[in-house]
Amino acid sequence: MAVATGRGAEFATELDPGSYVVTAKLGRASAQQTAEVTDGGPVDVQVGLGAGALRLAVKADRDGTPLTRPLITVYAKDTDEAPGRHPVWIGRDAGAELVLPSGDYAVRIEDGFVSETADVSLAEGVSVDVAPVLGAGTLELAAVSATSDEPLEEIIYVIEEDDPFSPQGRREVARSADPSAAFTLPAGTYYVAARSGALETHERIALGSGDVVRHVAVFNIVKLTVSALVTPPFADGGAGGRPVVIRILNPDRPEQEIVRANSETGVFHLPPGRYRVEAAISGKTIRATGSVDLAAGRDVTAEIRLESGEVNIANAGTARHWRIKDGEGRTVMHSGPGMTTTARLAPGRYEFIADGAAPQAFDLAAGARQDLNLAHP
Repeated sequence: MAVATGRGAEFATELDPGSYVVTAKLGRASAQQTAEVTDGGPVDVQVGLGAGALRLAVKADRDGTPLTRPLITVYAKDTDEAPGRHPVWIGRDAGAELVLPSGDYAVRIEDGFVSETADVSLAEGVSVDVAPVLGAGTLELAAVSATSDEPLEEIIYVIEEDDPFSPQGRREVARSADPSAAFTLPAGTYYVAARSGALETHERIALGSGDVVRHVAVFNIVKLTVSALVTPPFADGGAGGRPVVIRILNPDRPEQEIVRANSETGVFHLPPGRYRVEAAISGKTIRATGSVDLAAGRDVTAEIRLESGEVNIANAGTARHWRIKDGEGRTVMHSGPGMTTTARLAPGRYEFIADGAAPQAFDLAAGARQDLNLAHP
């Protein structure tokens, strides 16, 4: 239990005669001294901290450019009493002054993808300046459309550097999906790839120590906004609680998907050209396709209608088995436990097949209802 506390290089207090332990602390250094207090007069106690001061002055270059947001860790080095490195201070103040017990330390500075470690021997009563130069620069990236200078949000940046040991001759050093990405990197030459959908730009950029290089990737693209309109809407006012998928396809190879959106409205950034647009309600046969032509310099808004009709099977509780096939011979409804007897299907020609009855063909129009009666085929 502390009987007295105080601040400052000197401290005086009145105590009853007895034996006391005096503890002094400054920064990360501390020491203790035993004092015997008697009736004979004041007792002087000197506590030696055995400490020194470590003064940080971390810069990006020799011109004194400050770092953006460094992470600094001071480690106490191996001793017989404490083997291994132990962090004694972690912070982001590049100009901090630390009081530490005398000994050997390692100071590691990290900023972005740049790091540096300095070894320091700290003697008692001595101040040591630690001023490593990281030789780092900052690369700031953005991407815009050539037609409107509108910033692009869905963008991926990949930064590579030369690597003679890599099969491709380069290795990736950084990647980000932040539309306004910033990287702190060692000074050098980098290859920057910016990707937006199916498009990609490439640039070779030299980054000097202390430099702040701002690069804007310009894409020759058109913004295409596609809205999928479910008609007639389901009871919930939309697609019956199921997601709508909008896909942009290669018109020459429809099986090749370029990009998709899992929403009733999709916004796509594409190069000028002709595209196939497909929308579908997941888990249902309802889908629609169309094409769109994109010309440079003009954004395009398109609407695709997901039309459907309703089919109802009356007297489905009988023991007769039934199924409905579409025009391509695929079964889209059938009897069985847990199967629905009322469903939305895409407009088109269908065939109703029930046990003991001849197949019955019917056409389903958009917005129409088709009742099929098992009792009276």
